[in-house]
Amino acid sequence: MMHYSYYVGDGPEAEKVIGKVMEKIESFNDACRELEAEFPEGTLALKTRNGLSMFARRMDQAFSPEQMKELGLRHSEDLTIQGDERVHAYVPNRRLKKGKELKQRIYRVNKHSTGDFNDEAKKLLRINRMLAGPHAASRTGMALYFTVIATDGKKLFVKIPGAPGDKEDRERRESGMGSDMFPDLPAWLHEPAGDEFKVFLR
Repeated sequence: MMHYSYYVGDGPEAEKVIGKVMEKIESFNDACRELEAEFPEGTLALKTRNGLSMFARRMDQAFSPEQMKELGLRHSEDLTIQGDERVHAYVPNRRLKKGKELKQRIYRVNKHSTGDFNDEAKKLLRINRMLAGPHAASRTGMALYFTVIATDGKKLFVKIPGAPGDKEDRERRESGMGSDMFPDLPAWLHEPAGDEFKVFLR
């Protein structure tokens, strides 16, 4: 079982980080809405933790082959979103000029921001660590564990796999490998007095 280190950030420094991340997320959402507006009414931009990925239509509002060609799209799959709603999902058709252009526009949106708080906070704070460790439910018996950062709007909650100075950290520092060493943390991040914040990091 993977050991984690937990930290909490509050005060003006944490609020500044939260504000910057939320600005990037709102900018991402604005860009998604701009793209949505270029499609027929009822088209929804689907977002994942990796950013904008595809567009969706209700099952009774499927695009015709002619519409897909005009919009530079192709049907990808049918998905369930927002609980139990089934939708047709579409992605850029890179065989078409319009599809290639749309693919590039999506790439530019996601390069600026993925719209995911955890992802943006890790990049801004340069706090990230990935470790391989045992996992009983994995077919190989191993799994990858990642840093997670969450917020309640006022505080930052950070969960990092491993601990400062653990075996993996020492080996990477001794070998000069910068990847996946335990990150250097800002002084305003401190260990929590209790464990109530862990609900944000499940």
